[in-house]
Amino acid sequence: MDSFDASKPQLSQVTVKDIGTCDTVNCGRGFYQTSTNVRVSRVFHLGGRANVEAIGQVFNLFNNINPSGFRARVVIPASGAADPNLLQPASYSGDFRRPEQRVGEIGLRFTF
Repeated sequence: MDSFDASKPQLSQVTVKDIGTCDTVNCGRGFYQTSTNVRVSRVFHLGGRANVEAIGQVFNLFNNINPSGFRARVVIPASGAADPNLLQPASYSGDFRRPEQRVGEIGLRFTF
C-alpha cells in the first residue's frame, strides 16, 4: 500500500512511500490537513444588565496550503499510457470553493 510521505511535502510533486499492509483505520487516506484557529473576546458593561461583547476570530492563522482533490486517473483514456499526474493535488487552500485559506472576522454581541 502506498501513502503520501508527509516528511517530504512538495508542491510540484507528491512523494509517496510504501507503508505495507493497510491495517489501521485511516491508513492511506491522503495528505493531512492543518488549520490553527484563534478566537478572542472581551465583554464591556454598558450599565444595568446591558453588555456588549467584542469578538475577533482568525481561521487558518498560519495560512497552510492544504492540498486536496488528488488526481486518481491511472491511465490516459486516449493513449492508454500511465497518467503522469496520478496522485497530484488538483487544488489548494484559497482556490475557488476551498474555504481553508486564512480568514478573519470581527463582531459585536449585545446582551440585555
